[in-house]
Amino acid sequence: MAPTNWEFAGLITHYFRLASVWTPERPRLPLIDAPTVSSGEHEQHDSGLSSRALEALEWFKETYKEQLGRISEPGGDNGINAVDMMTAENWLCRDELVTIYRESVQRVLAAHHLSYAPGFGGDPALLLAAARFYNAFFKPTSPVLPEHIVAGAGCSSLLASLMHDLCGPGEGVLVEVPYWGGFEMECIMRAQVQMVPVDTTAYYSSPERNPEKLVACYGRAMQMGKSPVRVLLLCNPHNPRGQLLSVAELQALIDFCHQHRLHLVSDEIYGLSTFGSKSVPSPTGRQYTPVTSSFTSVMRLNVPDPSRIHTLHGISKDLGSSGLRLGFIVTQANPLLRMSLAISNHAKVSTISTLMATELLGNHDRLSALLSTSNAALHGAADIVVNFLATHDVPFYPPIAGVFVWAQLGHGYVHSLEDEIELSKAFRAAGVELVAGRSCRAPQLGWFRITFALPEIDLVRGLERISSVLDAMRDKCCPEGTRKLLVGA
Repeated sequence: MAPTNWEFAGLITHYFRLASVWTPERPRLPLIDAPTVSSGEHEQHDSGLSSRALEALEWFKETYKEQLGRISEPGGDNGINAVDMMTAENWLCRDELVTIYRESVQRVLAAHHLSYAPGFGGDPALLLAAARFYNAFFKPTSPVLPEHIVAGAGCSSLLASLMHDLCGPGEGVLVEVPYWGGFEMECIMRAQVQMVPVDTTAYYSSPERNPEKLVACYGRAMQMGKSPVRVLLLCNPHNPRGQLLSVAELQALIDFCHQHRLHLVSDEIYGLSTFGSKSVPSPTGRQYTPVTSSFTSVMRLNVPDPSRIHTLHGISKDLGSSGLRLGFIVTQANPLLRMSLAISNHAKVSTISTLMATELLGNHDRLSALLSTSNAALHGAADIVVNFLATHDVPFYPPIAGVFVWAQLGHGYVHSLEDEIELSKAFRAAGVELVAGRSCRAPQLGWFRITFALPEIDLVRGLERISSVLDAMRDKCCPEGTRKLLVGA
């Protein structure tokens, strides 16, 4: 999925740093075909940019042209102020966080916070608070120490550094589809790796989920890929499905990585946003029932080679603070990798963000109360969306974690990529922005990601606008007004 409006604005800010390491010989990817820039175009622009920067810009503009258009046209069509159900942010704990952060700044801010932060890999006080936080809330088998952690300007920036350190140009990264489209940005533009998609649709739609079958999906993708694979990139809780992997599934993937000498990178940025959901069967006979409602970090499991296990987390999602740009990598047994990451992320985090996060992560009682309140609110918002989807006979994955639900809003209507594009335009014209499956590299058509962690007035307004589009589609398909869903079409 391509980055959303606000995420995209952040990506723009570090684009030029990424462009400076671009090479014209970078691998052409199976999922994203990068256009070349002719010498004539170079002369026509007369911008003074290098050929690698021009090539990068052309790829960037082509890949993210929809987001570029939204920057200049922030509202919906027809003058409607669009409801943003696209950006994956948690608005349901913002009031509490503002109070906490304001108190922290008023109590702690001093003259030295206007200087560069001390330390290597992050401010020592922040790394200590983060280590204690992960030990308390993620319950690792081996205690996390400050020297296991690197702080950076958000998990996306840290992922780019990690891919650069683990993969050479043209080497592959296994990742399940659908996936968050920002993975492409961070894996491609600097590290120049190949995305090796793993289609697990049949596995997750099966009532019997045997971990051996999940591993088989990864094995097939690895065999079919054209590039040597170096990394398995895991997203748990999953974005965009909003579900969790069981302990057995995680252990099977860890063992798979050990067998093939792969690094396992576990993106656990929604790990503490786990709330369960109403037991509402997905309609049309399709079952996407989760096998677990409990989050387990890879740090908690039996790991044959801990030097190849790396965990990403931060304050953006669970702690509703994406704008503070602070994330962490935990790598417990690879000091050389930790050093390389510390060098590439040195002095990248604002001291004010460091101050606020250190205070927040250091108060476990207050943090536990905040997470409990947030998850209760997420549960309530998720139930509203689940009831809406069930009422409209829309297939969906019942959300267990995260801030969104993955739903096939185009079921019965979308039969081609062009249909999905038209449906996206219809939602935007109605004044609601969603993430379309095509930008998540979804194997099936008609799927959309709907963010529900919004103020209730915005959530209800957004669902009403989705409903108006679905009603219009049904009337168009069933002109006699039978309101009949074209099941199986």
